[in-house]
Amino acid sequence: MAVDGWETSSLIARPGRWVGLVLLAAVVVIVVAVPPADGRLVAGRPQAAGLSAAPRPGQCLTVPLFDRGLADAAPVFPRFDGCGHGEALGEVVAVRIRSSAEPGPPPTGACHEAVAAYAGLRRTPAGHVPSRADVLADGVTWIYPFESDQQWVPQAPNLPAETSAWFACVAGPPTTMQVGSLADAFAGGRLPAGYGRCWVARNPKPRDAMIACAWPHTAELLGVAAGPAPDDAGHVDASCRRLAAELLARPDPTVDGALLVRVGWGDPLESHPATTTYCYLVTADDRLVEGSFVGLGESAISYFGS
Repeated sequence: MAVDGWETSSLIARPGRWVGLVLLAAVVVIVVAVPPADGRLVAGRPQAAGLSAAPRPGQCLTVPLFDRGLADAAPVFPRFDGCGHGEALGEVVAVRIRSSAEPGPPPTGACHEAVAAYAGLRRTPAGHVPSRADVLADGVTWIYPFESDQQWVPQAPNLPAETSAWFACVAGPPTTMQVGSLADAFAGGRLPAGYGRCWVARNPKPRDAMIACAWPHTAELLGVAAGPAPDDAGHVDASCRRLAAELLARPDPTVDGALLVRVGWGDPLESHPATTTYCYLVTADDRLVEGSFVGLGESAISYFGS
């Protein structure tokens, strides 16, 4: 898949372009010179540093801890394993082979856009639109307030940037550990709970505190819209219900009456000052739930404590 002209699948360096760089980095020699108390120099043994291959989107990345202040620190390289532990940096969503004209990693914004596209969101002038909501042609544009922590991780994190032949765009939830994959979360997948925007309040007001849906909650934000006025309430209510059905991937977004589809008027997010309307789901019986409803499909609702 291509995003803004660069690839988001596993990449293979073009013949010839990286031969020199790879050969150079592959024989990085660590020579340790430690002056002891008597002033003599003791030379360390040269050590060849291997290079890790570029990861694939969907893998989870961990970088071992290292101390940049240690002269004898051997190069460390990312490991690709599970995301569900404290050391994990997150999920690889894109890989970019560094060109000879780039002294360092690509711009931060490029990684952010790659994360949104990987999740199944489409950028519009107003914000990110869930791809599953593209079928809604009712005049209401629902924007999903997507947030993530993301960074470019180099091939060799504790060596100069020009040593690395590739950079991986790695994403994770803003406040919690990653559980589950972000791939196509808004386009047929399941949104990991840490990315969801939820409330504990049963009737959330615009300035009520929001939490990650990984924590017990009663309501989840599905979208915000600018423009509709209260006199369009019936039209907006119907549009919100269609949005909920698309994001939950089930014809009945109430899950047989267990959930209520509601519209609030006002701005629930300080970062979206133009917002006048928000669409959300709330439990019908005040019970707390865990996880996001996005991509629920025919799965059962996960109630807290059950």
